[in-house]
Amino acid sequence: MTTGNRGGEHSKQIENFFSLAAFFNFGIVIASKGFSDNLAKVDPLFNTKEMIMILLWGLAYLGTARSYTHAPAISLVFALEKLYYGIYWVHWMLVNHHYTEIRSIIEKDFLCGFFFASYGVVDFTFAFIFFYAAQKHFDKLFTGTTGLSIPVRSKVD
Repeated sequence: MTTGNRGGEHSKQIENFFSLAAFFNFGIVIASKGFSDNLAKVDPLFNTKEMIMILLWGLAYLGTARSYTHAPAISLVFALEKLYYGIYWVHWMLVNHHYTEIRSIIEKDFLCGFFFASYGVVDFTFAFIFFYAAQKHFDKLFTGTTGLSIPVRSKVD
């Protein structure tokens, strides 16, 4: 009994997650109603400049989706970026007690409220996926199988 190209299928799933992460980032345009200041009024982190950076990160995810196996270090960078936003969200929700305001934000502006209620969970999920992709292929940095190899000395001078 053969299992088929399981590794290829698995790589394709990870590629799809990279693309999905990009499209979640692109969703900032919808949540912000076309770069209005609705998100920044709730949290200044999401001003227009930051939203543009979020779109650029999304383009980076999309551009890396088919080649992530050859660039594990960039997957690690993506994971750390998503982890930053996830931790920021937890801090924003719990330390600043904004979790008590989510319901009223949703009642006033559903897209804005839904964004603030969910972006941290989404970012933690993608952080995990990016960490997984990085660790799965991180050995390539040291074995010389990518164009971005780090030279490793085999003997002591």
